[in-house]
Amino acid sequence: MTDAFEAQGEFAPVQSATNNEFTAAVDTVSEAPILEALDAAAPEAAVAEEPAKPNGFIKLGLAPELIAAVADLGFTQPTTVQDKVIPIAMGEQEGAAQTARFVDLMVSSQTGSGKTAAFLLPVLHTLLKRQAEAEAEAKAEFQRLAAEAAARGETVPKKPKRKDPTNARHFKAATPGA
Repeated sequence: MTDAFEAQGEFAPVQSATNNEFTAAVDTVSEAPILEALDAAAPEAAVAEEPAKPNGFIKLGLAPELIAAVADLGFTQPTTVQDKVIPIAMGEQEGAAQTARFVDLMVSSQTGSGKTAAFLLPVLHTLLKRQAEAEAEAKAEFQRLAAEAAARGETVPKKPKRKDPTNARHFKAATPGA
């Protein structure tokens, strides 16, 4: 049984740390021509840099959390499909009423053009908006109950505890959603 390190034959020359023909050949090469070539190419790369554009997803009206998440992924400008579809999917068309209105869309575009993000970003925006509204309603309801209790001279009610979703008593059947 032999290891690759022990196999020394005609095809594998013995090398020592003190006398290595490969390192000696590398040491004799001058670095000056290589550095000059790199310096000559550097100005072209510096000229090609453009000033950073502002994040284009902000003008689409997405939630700040989504804009930050998209920016963390490295995307700062929406594609053409996203630019056209996201405002329609969010119901922010010209002359549209401010009520919640959901629109069915069918989008056809080239693979890799951002159709999935054009669908998911408005969905996530709507979910975040609804969650914030539900939290605001719960807070307003608690404040109303606390004010009523204080007016009657009773103690202020405690905030409800968060229900443990793993407890069978709090189990809720799954419902369709996005």
